[in-house]
Amino acid sequence: MQARNTAILVTGATGFIGSRLVRELLDQGHDVRGLTRREDDGLPEGAQRFVGDITDPASLAGIAEGVGTVVHCAGLLGKWRTDYSKLYNVNVQGSINLLEQFAASSLERFIHISAGGVTGPLQQAGEADETYPCRPATPYEQAKFAAEKQVVRRAVQLKIGALVVRPTFTYGAGDTHKLPLFRAIKKGRMILINQGASVNTPVYVDDVVSGILLAMQHGRRGNTYIIGGQRLVTKKELINTIADTLGVCRPRISIPRGMAALGAAVLEALGKTFNFEPMLTRGKVMMMADNFGYSIKKARQELHYCPLVDLREGVRMTVNDYMARGWL
Repeated sequence: MQARNTAILVTGATGFIGSRLVRELLDQGHDVRGLTRREDDGLPEGAQRFVGDITDPASLAGIAEGVGTVVHCAGLLGKWRTDYSKLYNVNVQGSINLLEQFAASSLERFIHISAGGVTGPLQQAGEADETYPCRPATPYEQAKFAAEKQVVRRAVQLKIGALVVRPTFTYGAGDTHKLPLFRAIKKGRMILINQGASVNTPVYVDDVVSGILLAMQHGRRGNTYIIGGQRLVTKKELINTIADTLGVCRPRISIPRGMAALGAAVLEALGKTFNFEPMLTRGKVMMMADNFGYSIKKARQELHYCPLVDLREGVRMTVNDYMARGWL
């Protein structure tokens, strides 16, 4: 008699979100398998390790054995001058390579972790939901949106129950991606754009993990769920909250978006010429100046999702963690 597929496979298992998810699943008593690219990259103790690379299908042979659920967190982040072909190879083709390993299996769920920013900058200051027409503006967002569409389409062909989770602006203890923001504020190098009036939806990493777990239980195949924080927050409030928690002065200088974009374009040109990464890029200007506000109504209704960590508490925990690690 064949054993029932019970293991939960987490890709990106040593990353920011993936490692937190692995630890929570282990705490709940689940059989967890983590996909990593190396034997020594800090997989949480208690998880099985599967060494492989989603860009190399041959390295994934056998990964489906005994797996009932996949949470696909692995991906390549969009940094300045990252070539789209690299983003596509990891985020799109890599996702399909992984999914196809389960073509002949009895996989119950394939949870594809995308990004809220696939919508691109919003045309209004309110909340966009899952029906909002996506117009991804950066190569990273374009690749993540392409991955969403291809995963859902291919899953239908393979008769696999796939769904998409879109975390919004995720931050928290151990996050190196948002660390430069905290450092810039601490050093007094942060400047507001358009008075910091644009909005986003920051969400603490523990709430994202909670949303993923709920999507595993209640998510409907073929559907997309936005997992965000409790409310919309202006960039000014976000930055001021970080400054207050760090005990430093709040930024007082604000420049128009056009001036910021021009300065970023000049710095990018210099960076390409002299081979350095500029402090300000047009992508960063977009993130600071444009609206990225999202509704979590669908996740609340269908998944029973309820974010518990408010902005002030989340920033406090993040700062304390950064300080303890010697990062700030």
